[in-house]
Amino acid sequence: MSYLFYALAAIAAIEAVVIFILSFLLQKRTYNLRRTSLVEQNHKKHISIQQKEKEKHIRTKLHLTQRLNLQLNHSTESQAFYSYASQLNQLYTDLREIFFPQIITLKEQYPMLNNIDITLIILLGMGYSNQEISAIFNYSKLTIYKRRQNIGRLLSISPLQLDEYAKNLVNPQK
Repeated sequence: MSYLFYALAAIAAIEAVVIFILSFLLQKRTYNLRRTSLVEQNHKKHISIQQKEKEKHIRTKLHLTQRLNLQLNHSTESQAFYSYASQLNQLYTDLREIFFPQIITLKEQYPMLNNIDITLIILLGMGYSNQEISAIFNYSKLTIYKRRQNIGRLLSISPLQLDEYAKNLVNPQK
């Protein structure tokens, strides 16, 4: 009978050690998960701050482009057109630099989209309205509306879904 008592006591001691080890491992795993979560949150905040800075830079460029549209009406056509074309080219370059992964994704998934379509999608994702986009490209609002319809048709989504698609493309972490 005493051997049975000692055997049960030994089993209970082993169970206590196993429970202690499992609780220690669980605490360590929980700590690592919290630490990983905090690192991911800080990374997302950092990316978000960088994205906002890039968008601010783009908005500044777009504002300059809009001002150039106004100058187009007040200066000689050839000078204004050259200035406008160079600013628009700079806008394309800046957007390609900032949104390179998104542009590559769009070109791979939808090779029939041209640069203006891709730029329009990115500007929609950044929150620009049809009116603002029409001022940037120096197109009529109707042209922008029709282009949005054509893009939606190419992507097999409605023009309203295009806004949501563009926002998710530009800001995937939100």
